[in-house]
Amino acid sequence: VLDVRLVYADTVRVRLAPANRFERLDRSYAVVAPRPAGPAGAVSERVEGDLRIITLTGPECSARVTVRPDTSAVVAILDAAGHVVVEDDPAAPPRVDAATGAVDVTKLHPRDQFIYGFGEKALPLDRTSVEMVHWNSDTPGYKTGTDPIYQTTPFYIGLRRGKAYGLFFDNTYRSYFNVAKRHPERISFGAPGGWLDQYVFCGGAARDPRQVIRRYTELTGRSELPPLWALGYQQCRWGYYPEKRVREIAAKFRETGIPCDAIYLDI
Repeated sequence: VLDVRLVYADTVRVRLAPANRFERLDRSYAVVAPRPAGPAGAVSERVEGDLRIITLTGPECSARVTVRPDTSAVVAILDAAGHVVVEDDPAAPPRVDAATGAVDVTKLHPRDQFIYGFGEKALPLDRTSVEMVHWNSDTPGYKTGTDPIYQTTPFYIGLRRGKAYGLFFDNTYRSYFNVAKRHPERISFGAPGGWLDQYVFCGGAARDPRQVIRRYTELTGRSELPPLWALGYQQCRWGYYPEKRVREIAAKFRETGIPCDAIYLDI
């Protein structure tokens, strides 16, 4: 069962259910409660040969679902001007493996598109041509290319010719992303179980990356404003011993006039 709906005026959620059914309760550890209910959108349908094409049109984006004779379906997200934002690879439609429960999807990736995001990764800023695993791991002393490390953020921003979009894969399993490494024109991701649950953020009518971030954080939650001292200089190392040493360091900061708002021991 494929479920496509608007979450915000410029955001589409796409789900594919395992065992052809959705759980009665729509729950997520990542999405803040209550789950946002977007505009209903207008639904239209047409037939082209042996293809059934269903379009959900919202105020600032739309979703085009192409259902094929074998009942598989591919989804394309379009912006307010009708241009493709991101679309499934027709050769590898979204799927749930009936035997294992694994889920995966492949998106088409224009070669002039840049990919950013995924949180703390010891990888180049442009994540193109990399493969990564999302599984929080304690990896002290890691080097460039080490993966996975400490954080898991299955969200990225695609930027092409000044136009942006964002994609969030909401799945708690050990997920993976292959960003145009195996094939330069495809982004693949999935997990060995759970939901194939995606949110595509179109960035408003202007396809603005700032709007992508606004929507993503509106969906998943924003940090509270930190106290003023937390924005200042903080001194840290693996450990200080004994307590007297910590007090000596604090006194030295004050003696030399170097601002310091916090001293803490790593572990």
